[in-house]
Amino acid sequence: MVLPRPIQKVGDNGVPEHEFPLESCFGDCDKDSDCKPGLYCFTRDPNEPDVPGCTGSAEEAGGYDVCFERPANYVFKTGNEGIDNRGNPYLLGACEGDCDNNSECAEGLVCFQRTGFEPVPYCEGVGRQAGVDICIYPTPEVRTPYLRSLYYLTLIIAHVIPCLSCLAHNFSIYKPHFKSFYISNDVSSNRRAYTQRSGKYLR
Repeated sequence: MVLPRPIQKVGDNGVPEHEFPLESCFGDCDKDSDCKPGLYCFTRDPNEPDVPGCTGSAEEAGGYDVCFERPANYVFKTGNEGIDNRGNPYLLGACEGDCDNNSECAEGLVCFQRTGFEPVPYCEGVGRQAGVDICIYPTPEVRTPYLRSLYYLTLIIAHVIPCLSCLAHNFSIYKPHFKSFYISNDVSSNRRAYTQRSGKYLR
């Protein structure tokens, strides 16, 4: 088990050279290429002030950005349009973004379109940037935005139909009472109209 390391600032802008690329929990980084292979540059975001796998927050460490090892299922932007953050061809893995369509995700994954810092199914965290779309394993409720809407519509229908059936059943029970009520009202109205035309009013 690897224990969390304390955040440390050992350099900036590639200086001193012997510290770059940076190790995990070391800063200050500006981009992923400032970090050792397999690590990413974690730019501090108000929504995620703590750096996974590191002790202390970026705020406590002076606000600088540090390299970190991305945990599995952790929402993170690792590339875009088929290119990773280092400029290499790359298909996004699970819980990685930013995708625009399913073709930018690894085999078996779909692009989950989201708004703001919307939670991502089966992924941890909300990411560093708002509106970043994430590749995920397809689930019954979120295969595509269209199917996701269809899924929620199905749920609504499934709840509404039993309610309508219940109302119809209740109406069939009370229908004779409603019918007699309307007939009684119609007879009473006709009687009043007739007696008024004859100049009489019968109670």
